[in-house]
Amino acid sequence: MSIQEIRVCRVHDVPLRYGKRILIGDEDIVLMWHKGSLVAFENSCPHQRTNKLHEGMIINDEIECPLHGWRFSIIDGTMQGRTVRLRIFECRIEHDMVIVRIPERDFAF
Repeated sequence: MSIQEIRVCRVHDVPLRYGKRILIGDEDIVLMWHKGSLVAFENSCPHQRTNKLHEGMIINDEIECPLHGWRFSIIDGTMQGRTVRLRIFECRIEHDMVIVRIPERDFAF
């Protein structure tokens, strides 16, 4: 499977305390700072498929949905005690730009 690497924004465009919502084709992704690093995950909470996780807070290593309090690991996307999960995306910083890696099969323009 090939990977698309997409430059999505400058590092300083990602706020320190809140998520930054990024739309890449049909993908709705959140970028957030956590312990000095950027993390990227899908913005849609599996509970009711609402795209509000960018408004949530990271508590320990979990993102909490602001609507109903569901919490997901930002490390592997899992939710304790449930089979639902978030998709996690690799990201990196290169020359002040944030680059998100999206598997090609999931990528659509």
